Amino acid sequence: MSDLTPIAVGDDSDARLESIANDIESLQATAILRVAERLAEAREIFRYRRDEGGFTGWIASRLRFSERTAYNLLNVHERFGKECLQNLQTLPRSVLYLLAEPSTPDEACEEVAERVEAGERMTPAQIKEIVDRAVNAEIEPKLEVLRAEAFQREAELHSEYEGSAQSKIDKAVNKATAPLQKRIQKYEERMAKIKERDEARAARAKPGADPQPKTGNSTDPAQSAAATAAAHAANEGDGAADFGLALCTRVGLRLAST
Repeated sequence: MSDLTPIAVGDDSDARLESIANDIESLQATAILRVAERLAEAREIFRYRRDEGGFTGWIASRLRFSERTAYNLLNVHERFGKECLQNLQTLPRSVLYLLAEPSTPDEACEEVAERVEAGERMTPAQIKEIVDRAVNAEIEPKLEVLRAEAFQREAELHSEYEGSAQSKIDKAVNKATAPLQKRIQKYEERMAKIKERDEARAARAKPGADPQPKTGNSTDPAQSAAATAAAHAANEGDGAADFGLALCTRVGLRLAST
């Protein structure tokens, strides 16, 4: 028998629906954090045994988790553990994964935690913008240092090979600065992606603009729906068959009852 109380016609169903939505969001986050904790314990056990294909073999055969899903959850545990549970209960799984990524600066996590603790209902878009801003602020000084190092090394080689053929100098410079240039390119690509997202946010903020991000150029409703679903799955970081909402909530509730 269901434990839900039927709502009379005259009751405030909107308020009840909002309450239900809040409960569902809290259950999702609680389940994720509990599953992440247990998964970290399992990984620790597999440090001392190699059967079942090790930890990754076990998660695939026993839990049907992808390696990506498992390590997303481990990131959540390592970043948060049991801290800030109440603060994070309202955040979607994709946002928890984003905040838990090793590349996400601590400043971004702290700002989100403080604002949620203060009672602010933050959207995934707002949190992604905070992370982008923090990442950009962290990358810029590192990029300047790398560019300065590459410039200095190139100048030293030009001095060292003075009088040599230009092709010889270019070869020496390319070889010596290749590791630096690779790191510079990686940072520049990340900053370029952040800039694209910033520009898209600014465009959507203009009066009369579509507030939703574009998921494709198709005008076919069926194709547009498919594109939207694909974009949502990409944002969540997992396919529907891989650690879906139903599984997450079911496992979390079972663990909570133990």
